Amino acid sequence: MKPETWAGLRIALYARYSSDHQRETSLEDQARRAEQLVTSRGGRIDPTLRFMDAARSGATIHRPEFQRLMNAVEDGHVDMVVAEDVSRLSRDLGDAAHILKRIRHHGAMLVSIADGGVDFANEESFTLFGMKAIISQVYLTDLRYKTKRGLEGRMLAGKSTGGRLFGYRTEVEKGPSGDVIGARIVVEPEEAKIVRRIFEMSGSGHSLLSIARALNVEGAPVLRPSKKNRKKGWVASTVRAILHNETYVGKRSYMKREWFRDQDTGKRRYKLRTNGVMMQEQPELRIIDDDLWKAVQSRLAAVRVKYTPTPKRPSPKATGAAGRVTSYPFSGLLICAHCQTPMVICGGSPHRYYRCGDVMKRGICTNRLPVQERRVRSALLTALTEHIASPRAIHYLRKKWAEAVGDGARRNEEELQKARTRLARCEQRLRNYIEMWADGIRDPEVKTAWDDAKAEKASVRDQITTLEAATFEPLRLPTPYEVEDTILNLHKLAEKAPVEAREVLGRMFGDGKIQMHPQADGSYLAKAQLLPLVLIVGHKRRNPHPAEQSESVYISSCAGRI
Repeated sequence: MKPETWAGLRIALYARYSSDHQRETSLEDQARRAEQLVTSRGGRIDPTLRFMDAARSGATIHRPEFQRLMNAVEDGHVDMVVAEDVSRLSRDLGDAAHILKRIRHHGAMLVSIADGGVDFANEESFTLFGMKAIISQVYLTDLRYKTKRGLEGRMLAGKSTGGRLFGYRTEVEKGPSGDVIGARIVVEPEEAKIVRRIFEMSGSGHSLLSIARALNVEGAPVLRPSKKNRKKGWVASTVRAILHNETYVGKRSYMKREWFRDQDTGKRRYKLRTNGVMMQEQPELRIIDDDLWKAVQSRLAAVRVKYTPTPKRPSPKATGAAGRVTSYPFSGLLICAHCQTPMVICGGSPHRYYRCGDVMKRGICTNRLPVQERRVRSALLTALTEHIASPRAIHYLRKKWAEAVGDGARRNEEELQKARTRLARCEQRLRNYIEMWADGIRDPEVKTAWDDAKAEKASVRDQITTLEAATFEPLRLPTPYEVEDTILNLHKLAEKAPVEAREVLGRMFGDGKIQMHPQADGSYLAKAQLLPLVLIVGHKRRNPHPAEQSESVYISSCAGRI
C-alpha cells in the first residue's frame, strides 16, 4: 500500500520522448512535473536515480536508460518509480504488464504523474493500469496504420514517400494558399552522371569493388556522407544496391520490405515481401535506358549463378558453421592505425597477406603496406610468450592474480550483503501477506504475489549459498608450469583451431584490437593493451576488473614483403 508520505523513500525518475523531431526539453518538462509531485508528498528524487531516454521508441524495452532503471529496481536500490505516464515506460501491452510485474516483484511501487500520483502497485488501480496500457497499444497500432495509409497515397500520387535515393532529390510542393502539400522527386543531374557511369562500368565488365575504388579515387560524392557511423567513400555493397534498383529505369516500388522489431534485440529488421508490393511507372525519373539496364542485369545474373553455393561448393551457413570461417587466428583483431579499419586477408598460395581493409574496399587509405600472415602469427605469438611465460612475467602474473582474487573476494562480500538484504525484504513481504490473509483478504492477486515472493526467497537463498561457498574457497595461485602449459596450448590452438584461438586472443587484448602501425623501413609496429590474466583464468568479460590488466605492450614484427 502506498505510504502517506514519501519521505525517506528511494525514488527513481524515468522520462522518455520518442522522436528526433520532438523537443529535448520534453525530458526537462517531465522531470519538472515529477519533482513537483514528489516534493508535494514529502519525498525527494535521488539524483543518481534519474533515467532519461532521448529519441527512443516506446515500442521496445531495449532502451539504455530504461534497462539501467530496471537493473536498479532488481538490485533493490529503488522503492518507487515515478513516470509521467504508463506510455513513457512502454507502448506495448505485453511489455507494460511485464514491467509492472517486475517492479512489484522486487517490492517497488510505480507512480503515474498524469493520473495525479496513482500508485499502480495498489490492487485498486491495477485495472486502470491495464486500460492505459491498452490505450497506448491502440495508439501505436493506429499511428502505424495511418502512417502507412498516408505513404501509400503519396506513392499513388507520384510523390516522395521519404528517404532519398542517390541520383535524385526532392522538391517541396505548395498549394494555392502556400501550404506544403507534399514533395516530388526529381533527377539530380550531377549524381545522375555518376549513376550512368556505374552502370556503364558494370556493363563493360568491371567488378563491384573496382567500380567503388575508381569512384573513390575520383572523389565522387556519396549519399549522406555525414550520417552517423557512415564512413566516407564508396563500397561494393553500395554499388550493388544501385545496380539492382529499378527506379533508375523509371519504375518506382513501395512496400518491397516488411519491417518488424526483433523482440530479443529490439532492433528493426526486414524481410522481402512476396506480395502486396506497389509498383508505379514514372518515366520522368529514368536515368538508365532499357538496353544498358538489361545488359547489366544479365551480367549480374551470370555472376550470381557462378558464385551461388552448390552441393559441391556449399556456403559456410549451409555447412552449419557459425559466423565467418577463417584459418587465421588474428583475423578481425588487427586494425590499421591510420584509418581504424580492420585489416583483411588477401593474396594467394603460397603466401597470404594482411592489408588495410579500407585500401581493399575503398582504396582511400594511405597505408598500402602488406604484411605476411605467417609472420604476423609467428611474431605475435612469440611476443606473447615472452611477455607471459618468462620467469619475470610469471611472477608478475601470480602477483596480479592474487590481487584480482582479493578484489573478487571483496566484491563477493558486497554481493552477499545485498543478497541478505533482499532475503530480509522477501521475508517481510511474506509476513505482510500472511497478515492480509489473516485479516480476511482473499484476493487472487495476493495469492499470486505470495507465490512470487516465495519463489524469489528460494532463489535468493540459493544465491546466498553459492556466494558463501565462494567466500570460503581457498586462494590458489597458478604454478609456473601451468602458465607455461597455457601458452603452449595457445600455440597449438592457433595451428589446429584458429577460430577458437581467435576468441581467446580477442579476450586477451583491450577492446579485442591490435593496432598495426606501418614503419618507414617497411615493417609494422603492433601495439595493444595486453590482459594476460584473461588467458590464465579463462575470463569471459570484455571489460576486466582493473586488477586483471597490465600496461600496454608494444610488439614489433617485420612486414615480410617479397
